[in-house]
Amino acid sequence: DGDKRQEQHVQENRQRYAEKLSAVIDILQQAITIEAPAGGFCLWLPTPCHSVDFVESLYREQSVIALPGSYLARDNRQQHNPGEQFIRVALVAAKNDCIEASHRLVEHYQAVSG
Repeated sequence: DGDKRQEQHVQENRQRYAEKLSAVIDILQQAITIEAPAGGFCLWLPTPCHSVDFVESLYREQSVIALPGSYLARDNRQQHNPGEQFIRVALVAAKNDCIEASHRLVEHYQAVSG
């Protein structure tokens, strides 16, 4: 009985994340070329500038929190951090909050891109 409830919980979470991903990707694709992930609750988005600069200005100007990709990678042998031009966005908030944040992210991306 406990296993069935746990499996139902897992299925419900998967459905919620799939709905959020679909809604958010439709919005983000207005400005950013991205592909839907096969699963999970995070998106990796390219940025028009260094990820730390982008995330700092995104928070300052739009009150949206994301994680710089450069924090999740390390420099390779050529002293290049493969995450420096990406951010990670976790879709853990309520669906409406994720949708609002996506609109703000698009606005910010377009402003930074010039």
